[in-house]
Amino acid sequence: MLSIGSGAKRSGDDVRLSRYACYLIAQNADPDKTVVAQAQTYFAVQTRRQELADELDELPRDEDGKRLKLRGKMRSLDTHLADVAHKAGAEKPKDYADFFDSGYKGLYDGETENDIHERKELEPKEAILDHMGSDGLIYNAFRATLTKQKLECEQPQQKEQANDTHHEMGAAVRKTLMPLLSTSLLQW
Repeated sequence: MLSIGSGAKRSGDDVRLSRYACYLIAQNADPDKTVVAQAQTYFAVQTRRQELADELDELPRDEDGKRLKLRGKMRSLDTHLADVAHKAGAEKPKDYADFFDSGYKGLYDGETENDIHERKELEPKEAILDHMGSDGLIYNAFRATLTKQKLECEQPQQKEQANDTHHEMGAAVRKTLMPLLSTSLLQW
């Protein structure tokens, strides 16, 4: 029995929806409802996972080729993220550093870019992304892509909101990957 608006009850049929039908309903429903927001997030993450899997099929087979191609993708994603952060109010170098650190903190369990740099014993001018393997770059591309999509959709007006979103997406990627990988793999 289903409750209807007046408090009355009526019988209803169970309906089995295809995955695509669930997707369409979730994408066109009110995101202010918790269950709808969760469904939209689920479908966004699953869509991006599939896109990344498709991209992996197109990658070169050797590690150096994969790494170089993914590093180029990360440069492009970081440029887009910087543009979105700027629209949210980032102006000074520290603003951008805070923004990018927020994503790293989410993905790397609280570590900033400098923390990772120090842990990996890199030289002062070396970029951490230049020293990651293809797996680490894929995790970061996933984080960056989700952040870019969410920020473009939400269009935050304050840099703190953008930082929070970047941290949230990094943490979501970490949470997604942790059951699948050993902890050391997320430390690249």
